[in-house]
Amino acid sequence: LHQAAVVCLHSGKPGMLSKKIVSSLLIIPVSVLVVISSSQYNSTSNKDATAEQCRPLLWTCKDGRDGKNGKDGKDGKDGKNGKDGRDGVQVATGDVGNECSQVRFTINVILDIGALHATGIQLLQLKQTLSSLKQDFDELKKQYVKSQTASIATLSTVHAQCPPPNCQGWWGPVFVLRVFRLPSYENYWSIPFQLSDKQYVAVLNYRDNNNRYDAESVIYRLEGSQFVRYQSIQTDGANGGTYFEIESGQYLVVAQHYSQTDKQAISSTVYKWDGVKFAVYQKLNTRSVRTACYFPINNKHYLAFAKGTVGFHSQSQIYVWNGTEFQFYQHLASHRTFSIQPFQVDGSFYLILTSVMNSADSSYNTNSFVFKWSGAQFELHQTIPTYGAGDANVWRVYHNVFVTIPNGFHDSHGYKTNSEIYIWRDGQLHKFRSILTNGGNAIHPFTVCGKNLIAVANRNTATTTVYAMLSSLLLQEHERLSTPEVIHLASFYYDNQTYLLVSTTSQQQPTLVFQWDC
Repeated sequence: LHQAAVVCLHSGKPGMLSKKIVSSLLIIPVSVLVVISSSQYNSTSNKDATAEQCRPLLWTCKDGRDGKNGKDGKDGKDGKNGKDGRDGVQVATGDVGNECSQVRFTINVILDIGALHATGIQLLQLKQTLSSLKQDFDELKKQYVKSQTASIATLSTVHAQCPPPNCQGWWGPVFVLRVFRLPSYENYWSIPFQLSDKQYVAVLNYRDNNNRYDAESVIYRLEGSQFVRYQSIQTDGANGGTYFEIESGQYLVVAQHYSQTDKQAISSTVYKWDGVKFAVYQKLNTRSVRTACYFPINNKHYLAFAKGTVGFHSQSQIYVWNGTEFQFYQHLASHRTFSIQPFQVDGSFYLILTSVMNSADSSYNTNSFVFKWSGAQFELHQTIPTYGAGDANVWRVYHNVFVTIPNGFHDSHGYKTNSEIYIWRDGQLHKFRSILTNGGNAIHPFTVCGKNLIAVANRNTATTTVYAMLSSLLLQEHERLSTPEVIHLASFYYDNQTYLLVSTTSQQQPTLVFQWDC
């Protein structure tokens, strides 16, 4: 043991290791473990013994090892001058006891450093992780006590906030209470929104059951414990959309991709609420777009449309509200774009555009883009390598801003590829952690009774995996939902309940709404 470490442990009782210390030792792989102990105590004082006096006594004799007849020398420890050497065969041997001295000692554990080297590195990493976890839990506790609301909210959609007394705490159990099935056909996108204290879901159908693009999309209203068909609207290859409210009213925007007659030469539609239903308000010459998003900047209202087709209209578009309608404002150079999401960090405004395919060579291994508002227009800020990227989501956990980008297909190894969670640091998005997905189309954060969850849609396995977010560092699989051909996820909170909305491109499957409880 020329390379060894001595760890002095004191359990509070001499000669014993506490259960806690033993438990700790059992998880450490070592090649040598020596525990020195003794049942001998200092008898000079029978009362008011100090911790020092309670420590075991050890008699050490430097020459004792030469006492060949010392087999009975156990009594010799009491005779400092060899008086009790009567048990020895030769009395003279007992004289060596003059060199003996008593030494108080603690329990010593001797560990081979070589065996602990790799483990030590792991323990150091574990210490750092636990330190970060403690900070997360401390912050979580403060936030929970302060507001009793959920800690995650996306910037594009209001998500669940669970006020007392329904919450069981951040760590409380959550489960799917029931599943609603809304009739649909190739539902590429669903938009949840609240209007006049009522909850609605707009189910946008890409085609109908005759494979025609001029299909009927349906708006449902949640009444009690069921979704009731409220209104139908005529759409053409509806691919996505958004809902928003401004001073002039409530609007529903449908991004349209294909027309039955002139294919890509199709406009998108802005609907306005007239007090009873949505009516066509404006047509925008977007021409074959994938989806749309709304965002305000400095009291102005903007709509952004993600360009959705290879080789046609190679730029995404931004429109601005002029007081009575939307007018074209700016082009954004992009590839075939799947989604466009706004977010704000440190007073600056950004848009992230995820690319499903490169417009030039039809490769799935391409770049997605982050644009930054300069004060007059959006300018390219960052490029991010992605692989058949799907629907991005921007969300916050306390002071951190995260962006999830699902990767659906890699040119080299197909559908099985890592989807990514990015964190905003120093004015850029940086990889934070990876999740292996199989045809990943959507990653969506939501909350149930204060518990943070992340739903990850895997199109190829017909499942959506729901993870519990134990901290900003740790995800634990919570549940797997049967969800065929998912293309988009959304969530909403209404009447103290959280709902996860699942859009599917399957022609035989309805739109699924999972109601959660705790």
